[in-house]
Amino acid sequence: MDGEIIEIRENELCKCRAFWDMPVDLTSDRLYNLVNNNLRRAFVFKTDVGYIGGCALFVREDGNGHLSYFNVAPEYRRRGIGSKLIDFAEQYFRSRGVSVFGLNVMKDNADAIRLYERKGLRYAFDKTPEKIYMTKQLTVKPRVDYNTELIQTIKVFYHGSAVKGIRTLLPFSKSHNTIKKPVVYLTPNETLALFYIWDRPYKFVTFEENEQGSVVYTEWYENQFSDLMRGLSGSIYECEDDPRIYATHIAGVYNSDEPINVCKETVIADVFNEIQKRIADGRVILRTYGLLDAEQKEKIVKSDMVRAIHMQRLLKPNKTETDTAYAAFIREHFPLSWSIAEKMSDKEINAMYDEWMSSVQ
Repeated sequence: MDGEIIEIRENELCKCRAFWDMPVDLTSDRLYNLVNNNLRRAFVFKTDVGYIGGCALFVREDGNGHLSYFNVAPEYRRRGIGSKLIDFAEQYFRSRGVSVFGLNVMKDNADAIRLYERKGLRYAFDKTPEKIYMTKQLTVKPRVDYNTELIQTIKVFYHGSAVKGIRTLLPFSKSHNTIKKPVVYLTPNETLALFYIWDRPYKFVTFEENEQGSVVYTEWYENQFSDLMRGLSGSIYECEDDPRIYATHIAGVYNSDEPINVCKETVIADVFNEIQKRIADGRVILRTYGLLDAEQKEKIVKSDMVRAIHMQRLLKPNKTETDTAYAAFIREHFPLSWSIAEKMSDKEINAMYDEWMSSVQ
C-alpha cells in the first residue's frame, strides 16, 4: 500500500485513534507525555486516507534500541505496512550506531510474532508470564581488547561449563531461566565466561559486564562469592564467530539457537582462584555485601528478589527438581523476600510487573 512514514509530535496523536487507543484528554496519555518530553519519537504511516499505523522509537541508556507502540489499523493489516514500519525502525537505529534493538509482544499474538521473525527478530527472554521480548542484531558489535586497548570486531566467542571435553556446544534450557527456549550461551569476554562455570542445578546471576569490559560481581548476601564459586572447576570453550550467533539484551551475552562447534578448550582447575587473579588485575570488580549501603540491601530483599520469585514462579506447586532446589536456596538466603512474595495479592504482583517493565522500556 502506498504511503510514507513521517514523524509527528504529541499534538497530532489525536489523529492516530485508528490504531492507538488515545483518550479524549491527550495530556493524560503516557505516549503523549513521552513524546512531549522528548523521551520517545513517534512515527506514523501516512496515506491519502490519513494515519493508519505507527510506532515509537528511542535509544536506551545501554545503547540498545527499543520499538514500542507498534500497531496498524485492523482494516489495513496484511498489506505490508507493518513490515515497512519495522524496516524504517531498523534503518533509524542503524543510522544512530545501534547494534541491537528489541520490542515487546504478547505470547498469544502469533501473527505479530511471525511478522517479527520474518523481519529477523528472535526471542530473547520472558518479560512477564504473558509477554516476551524479541531482539535483532543489526551490526557486528564492536568490543575492546583490554590487553592491547585496540577496538576490533568480534572474532571469537567463549562459553564456560563445568563439563570438560565438549566438542560441540548444544542449545539447552532450564525451567528457571528467563530465556525458556534452548540456546547456547556465549560471550566475547573470556572473563565473563568464567562465571558460567557452574555445578548447581540452578543459576544465581548477580554479575554483569560494565562499559569498560570488566565483570562486576555484586554479592546479594554475606560471603556469596566464596559460597558459590569456591571448589568449582571446568573449561572455557573458544568458538569462532558464526552468523547464527546473535546479541541479547544483556551486555556481553550472546545466544545461538543452533549447535556451535568448539575450536579450543582451556581447562580451569580452580575457578575461584582464577577469578581472584582477575580481581587483582582489574578484570573483575567484586562488590562484597558489606560494601552495599542500607538502601541497596533493602532493594535486593524487598524488590529484586521478590520480583525474581514471582517471575520464576517459585511459589507454584508441583515444582520441578531444579525449581525445588532453587526455591530452597532462595528461602535460606532471602527469607524476608520469600515471606513478602507469599503475601502479595495478584493486584500487587501485576503492579510490580508494570513498574519493572516501565523501568526497562
